[in-house]
Amino acid sequence: ATFQGKHTMEVIAGLRLGMLMFIASEVMFFFSFFYALFFLSLSPDVSLGLLYPPVGVSPVGVLGVPLLNSILLLSSGVSITWAHYELLSKNISSSLIGLLITLILGLVFLMFQAVEYKTSSFTMADSSFGSVFFLMTGFHGAHVCVGVVFITISTIRLYLNHYNNNHHLGLELAA
Repeated sequence: ATFQGKHTMEVIAGLRLGMLMFIASEVMFFFSFFYALFFLSLSPDVSLGLLYPPVGVSPVGVLGVPLLNSILLLSSGVSITWAHYELLSKNISSSLIGLLITLILGLVFLMFQAVEYKTSSFTMADSSFGSVFFLMTGFHGAHVCVGVVFITISTIRLYLNHYNNNHHLGLELAA
Protein backbone atom coordinates (compact mmCIF):
# COMPACT_ATOMS: atom_id res chain seq x y z
CA ALA A 1 0.00 0.00 0.00
CA THR A 2 2.88 2.40 0.72
CA PHE A 3 4.37 2.21 -2.77
CA GLN A 4 0.93 2.31 -4.40
CA GLY A 5 -0.06 5.56 -2.68
CA LYS A 6 -3.11 4.08 -1.01
CA HIS A 7 -2.87 6.01 2.24
CA THR A 8 -6.20 7.02 3.68
CA MET A 9 -6.89 10.73 4.12
CA GLU A 10 -6.64 10.22 7.89
CA VAL A 11 -3.16 8.73 7.56
CA ILE A 12 -2.02 11.54 5.27
CA ALA A 13 -3.43 14.15 7.66
CA GLY A 14 -1.71 12.43 10.59
CA LEU A 15 1.64 12.34 8.81
CA ARG A 16 1.37 16.01 7.86
CA LEU A 17 0.36 16.96 11.41
CA GLY A 18 3.27 14.96 12.78
CA MET A 19 5.69 16.78 10.49
CA LEU A 20 4.16 20.13 11.45
CA MET A 21 4.59 19.30 15.14
CA PHE A 22 8.19 18.22 14.52
CA ILE A 23 8.93 21.52 12.76
CA ALA A 24 7.30 23.45 15.62
CA SER A 25 9.46 21.60 18.15
CA GLU A 26 12.56 22.36 16.05
CA VAL A 27 11.66 26.07 16.04
CA MET A 28 11.33 26.06 19.83
CA PHE A 29 14.54 24.06 20.20
CA PHE A 30 16.57 26.50 18.12
CA PHE A 31 14.84 29.50 19.72
CA SER A 32 16.20 28.35 23.08
CA PHE A 33 19.75 28.33 21.68
CA PHE A 34 19.32 31.80 20.16
CA TYR A 35 17.94 33.00 23.49
CA ALA A 36 20.99 31.59 25.27
CA LEU A 37 23.31 33.27 22.76
CA PHE A 38 21.60 36.66 23.13
CA PHE A 39 21.38 36.36 26.92
CA LEU A 40 25.06 35.48 27.24
CA SER A 41 26.13 38.22 24.85
CA LEU A 42 24.00 40.95 26.46
CA SER A 43 24.89 40.12 30.07
CA PRO A 44 28.27 38.37 30.17
CA ASP A 45 29.32 36.70 33.39
CA VAL A 46 32.27 37.66 35.58
CA SER A 47 33.88 34.33 34.66
CA LEU A 48 34.02 35.62 31.08
CA GLY A 49 35.70 38.83 32.15
CA LEU A 50 32.42 40.67 31.59
CA LEU A 51 33.16 40.47 27.87
CA TYR A 52 31.40 38.55 25.18
CA PRO A 53 32.89 36.81 23.39
CA PRO A 54 35.46 36.18 26.11
CA VAL A 55 39.09 37.23 25.86
CA GLY A 56 41.01 34.85 23.62
CA VAL A 57 37.98 33.75 21.65
CA SER A 58 37.67 35.29 18.21
CA PRO A 59 34.25 34.65 16.71
CA VAL A 60 33.82 33.38 13.18
CA GLY A 61 33.46 36.21 10.66
CA VAL A 62 30.01 36.27 9.09
CA LEU A 63 31.22 37.18 5.59
CA GLY A 64 33.22 33.99 5.05
CA VAL A 65 32.01 30.43 5.36
CA PRO A 66 28.80 31.34 7.27
CA LEU A 67 27.63 33.57 4.41
CA LEU A 68 28.50 30.89 1.86
CA ASN A 69 26.62 28.27 3.89
CA SER A 70 23.59 30.56 4.12
CA ILE A 71 23.63 30.97 0.34
CA LEU A 72 23.94 27.19 -0.07
CA LEU A 73 20.93 26.56 2.19
CA LEU A 74 18.79 29.19 0.48
CA SER A 75 19.76 27.74 -2.90
CA SER A 76 18.83 24.24 -1.74
CA GLY A 77 15.42 25.58 -0.73
CA VAL A 78 14.96 26.96 -4.23
CA SER A 79 16.12 23.72 -5.89
CA ILE A 80 13.87 21.45 -3.83
CA THR A 81 10.89 23.75 -4.46
CA TRP A 82 11.68 23.58 -8.18
CA ALA A 83 11.96 19.77 -7.96
CA HIS A 84 8.55 19.57 -6.29
CA TYR A 85 7.00 21.90 -8.87
CA GLU A 86 8.46 19.79 -11.71
CA LEU A 87 7.05 16.62 -10.13
CA LEU A 88 3.61 18.24 -9.93
CA SER A 89 4.04 19.17 -13.62
CA LYS A 90 4.77 15.49 -14.43
CA ASN A 91 8.35 16.31 -15.47
CA ILE A 92 10.17 13.53 -13.63
CA SER A 93 13.61 14.08 -15.18
CA SER A 94 13.69 17.76 -14.19
CA SER A 95 12.45 16.83 -10.74
CA LEU A 96 15.31 14.35 -10.38
CA ILE A 97 17.79 17.03 -11.45
CA GLY A 98 16.35 19.41 -8.84
CA LEU A 99 16.64 16.77 -6.12
CA LEU A 100 20.22 15.95 -7.12
CA ILE A 101 21.13 19.65 -7.02
CA THR A 102 19.56 19.86 -3.56
CA LEU A 103 21.59 16.86 -2.39
CA ILE A 104 24.83 18.33 -3.73
CA LEU A 105 24.13 21.67 -2.04
CA GLY A 106 23.40 19.89 1.27
CA LEU A 107 26.61 17.86 1.07
CA VAL A 108 28.68 20.94 0.20
CA PHE A 109 27.10 22.73 3.18
CA LEU A 110 28.14 19.87 5.48
CA MET A 111 31.66 19.91 4.03
CA PHE A 112 32.03 23.65 4.66
CA GLN A 113 30.66 23.24 8.18
CA ALA A 114 33.34 20.60 8.84
CA VAL A 115 35.98 23.02 7.51
CA GLU A 116 34.59 25.74 9.77
CA TYR A 117 34.86 23.43 12.79
CA LYS A 118 38.38 22.35 11.90
CA THR A 119 39.68 25.92 11.45
CA SER A 120 37.84 27.42 14.42
CA SER A 121 40.01 29.27 16.95
CA PHE A 122 37.92 28.00 19.87
CA THR A 123 36.35 24.76 21.08
CA MET A 124 33.21 23.78 22.89
CA ALA A 125 35.18 23.70 26.14
CA ASP A 126 36.56 27.26 25.87
CA SER A 127 33.53 29.12 27.22
CA SER A 128 29.78 29.43 27.04
CA PHE A 129 30.35 31.09 23.65
CA GLY A 130 31.99 27.91 22.32
CA SER A 131 29.33 25.73 23.89
CA VAL A 132 26.42 27.65 22.39
CA PHE A 133 28.14 28.03 19.00
CA PHE A 134 28.94 24.34 18.61
CA LEU A 135 25.57 23.17 19.98
CA MET A 136 23.65 25.47 17.62
CA THR A 137 25.69 24.71 14.54
CA GLY A 138 26.08 21.04 15.44
CA PHE A 139 22.36 20.44 15.80
CA HIS A 140 21.77 22.44 12.62
CA GLY A 141 24.34 20.28 10.81
CA ALA A 142 22.63 17.14 12.14
CA HIS A 143 19.32 18.53 10.88
CA VAL A 144 20.83 19.06 7.41
CA CYS A 145 22.41 15.58 7.51
CA VAL A 146 19.04 13.95 8.26
CA GLY A 147 17.50 16.05 5.48
CA VAL A 148 20.15 14.81 3.05
CA VAL A 149 19.31 11.21 4.00
CA PHE A 150 15.56 11.79 3.56
CA ILE A 151 16.04 13.56 0.23
CA THR A 152 18.38 10.79 -0.94
CA ILE A 153 15.67 8.23 -0.20
CA SER A 154 13.08 10.40 -1.97
CA THR A 155 15.38 10.76 -4.99
CA ILE A 156 15.82 6.99 -5.20
CA ARG A 157 12.08 6.45 -4.85
CA LEU A 158 11.36 9.00 -7.57
CA TYR A 159 13.92 7.33 -9.85
CA LEU A 160 12.24 3.94 -9.20
CA ASN A 161 8.84 5.45 -10.10
CA HIS A 162 7.46 5.16 -6.57
CA TYR A 163 6.28 8.78 -6.83
CA ASN A 164 4.09 10.59 -9.32
CA ASN A 165 2.35 13.95 -9.44
CA ASN A 166 -0.48 12.66 -7.22
CA HIS A 167 1.50 10.41 -4.87
CA HIS A 168 4.62 11.94 -3.34
CA LEU A 169 3.90 12.46 0.35
CA GLY A 170 7.36 11.17 1.33
CA LEU A 171 8.99 13.79 -0.86
CA GLU A 172 6.74 16.53 0.52
CA LEU A 173 7.62 15.59 4.09
CA ALA A 174 11.34 15.36 3.28
CA ALA A 175 11.26 18.81 1.70
